[in-house]
Amino acid sequence: MTEPQAHHVAIDPALYAELQEVTSDPTQAVNIAVRQWLQRRALLEAEKSVPLAVNPPVPPRGEWND
Repeated sequence: MTEPQAHHVAIDPALYAELQEVTSDPTQAVNIAVRQWLQRRALLEAEKSVPLAVNPPVPPRGEWND
């Protein structure tokens, strides 16, 4: 297995300062947040591709639809 490549991303300095207030490793926090966002996005896309079930027809009066 190959080592993951490091890529640098520009983050707003104010956002980075806020991240430093809540975690000792802002890089790891951003890494986890992006992974979770991508997983949620994939789940939402998968839900959109599932066809909706057709509602069952209503039975005629007298059966259970009185």
